[in-house]
Amino acid sequence: AIIATIGEVTPSIVVILIVAAMLAKFRDSKAVADAFYGLRPASAGLIAAAGFSVVMLALVREDAFKASGNIIDLFSWKGLALAAVIWVLTNLVKKTKDLHPIFYIAASAVVGILVF
Repeated sequence: AIIATIGEVTPSIVVILIVAAMLAKFRDSKAVADAFYGLRPASAGLIAAAGFSVVMLALVREDAFKASGNIIDLFSWKGLALAAVIWVLTNLVKKTKDLHPIFYIAASAVVGILVF
């Protein structure tokens, strides 16, 4: 397993090191700056698309809605409740506002295992 992991990771590390070395040489280049400026909206769009996919998988139950036709079955109410609790803890409660995001990920995993 260790050899397989090293074999899987090594090419990516080598490519990243080569790209980083090249970027260091062309850091002040206008063309490189313009390319990165153009990549910002694309990367933001990709992140938004990934977030939308996660929300659709976690909070929307399209199959249950199609089976029943009832709008209440369209949403995962437990998932929405968990999302609401996390939103309140991260935005409104002063004591938990500054906790590291890993804490919320771990707590959500525990709640997901226990409740869902």
